[in-house]
Amino acid sequence: MIPGSRPPGVEGRHPTATAPDRMLAFAGAAVLATLGFEIVPLPIRAQITPLATLIAIVALPAALGRVRALPRSPIFTAVLAFVAFATVHSVVALGIDALACGPSQIRTTAWLRQLAALAAGAAVFAVLRVTLQELPDRTVARTVAIGALPGVLLAAVNVAWGALRVVPAARIVTIVRYTVIPPGLKVPGNFSDPGRASGFCFEPSHFSIFLATIAIPATVVWLAGTRRRRWLPIALIALESVALLWAFSITGVAVVAAILLALAVVGRFRRLALAALASGCVVLAVLTATFPKNYIAHQVRKVAWMLARGDYADLPPSVTVVFYGTFGPFARALSSLNLLGYGLGGTATHAAAILPPAALRDIKLASWSDMPNLTTSVGRVFAETGLVGLGLFAAMWVTAFRRLSRRPGAPPPGGLSPTLRVAAVAGVVGLAIAHTIKLGSFAIPFMWFWLAYLDARTTAGGADRSS
Repeated sequence: MIPGSRPPGVEGRHPTATAPDRMLAFAGAAVLATLGFEIVPLPIRAQITPLATLIAIVALPAALGRVRALPRSPIFTAVLAFVAFATVHSVVALGIDALACGPSQIRTTAWLRQLAALAAGAAVFAVLRVTLQELPDRTVARTVAIGALPGVLLAAVNVAWGALRVVPAARIVTIVRYTVIPPGLKVPGNFSDPGRASGFCFEPSHFSIFLATIAIPATVVWLAGTRRRRWLPIALIALESVALLWAFSITGVAVVAAILLALAVVGRFRRLALAALASGCVVLAVLTATFPKNYIAHQVRKVAWMLARGDYADLPPSVTVVFYGTFGPFARALSSLNLLGYGLGGTATHAAAILPPAALRDIKLASWSDMPNLTTSVGRVFAETGLVGLGLFAAMWVTAFRRLSRRPGAPPPGGLSPTLRVAAVAGVVGLAIAHTIKLGSFAIPFMWFWLAYLDARTTAGGADRSS
């Protein structure tokens, strides 16, 4: 519990609450409300600058003292072990690089960027680990869902532009999208695209991941926990579903399919999950027939055509980046130092050793030409932190799944309602797939949100917040 805050079950403001405690609670709520804002117009040379992570960094000093006062937990231990190892390992690797290859500004800059991203993600976990102890599920879900509304509304305008050819909609989407770009950041020409919604994320795939693993599960929890004005979360779920479809993301399709299959296997909503999966296939087929030039259909046709010709060397960059970014470092495990890890940012100067030659061109196109970076977490963590780091990274996910699979009501008190358990399965399973095939930045707050949430709800001493 945050010292001086309102105890569970006591209504009204606690008279001893202090200004720092209230500010920390406000910062936690702000993090929850801004999870979907992935780019902000700050002069930072980075493809993503999530607003939630920036808020968490500012609030971190106030949260650190409270974190130490909370009970230790398996999830907290796993997160701390990975963050500490990756940090110390990267410092050692940077020192070895400086001794062996001489000082390198590119190597140092890449290290600082990756270390800052890891610190930003850890800050999100720390701040939410404290504030989620006090917030009931309904409040958290409503805050996340309402915070997602601006991006969902922008996606609705995007649909009006692309599907209905509403001329003013094109201007609105274009102005909003290009306004949030950090100064100096180069973006593709289709950054504002009539055929794909991106909300306030950097690209449609990230937006679809946010909707599938954060926004929609949170809105479902909100719906299940409210008895008044239920039309609000119902309408928002409908808008979020439309936005997810209009992202036309292959990654989004893979994430949603994995979530529904997981719910069909482990959840008690098997029939509903299978029905949703079948309905999604039908809707996607109808959309493809209605909009045959959509991105998914275009990519599938292009890949199929190249494979039929045997042209494996010129597949779309999005395909090669995902494949080599995930599996490339493992293919070079015995002919490089990938098993030991090159340290955070090590791909900037060791890309040729880490990856097969066929991947280098597309990897540079997808990140920075002078500081190439793997764009999927599995390959990147392995290449940068080695086999030990990958094991610790996997331990965070395994621990989360184990806490999630505990029987409802089993000690320690979980506070996981059936609806929240389903939402958490959707979030954790979807993000596990997303970090394997797409997400590669520690600064993206989605993973840290679910780790902190499960930690707050399944830690001994953590009160039930299901009401």
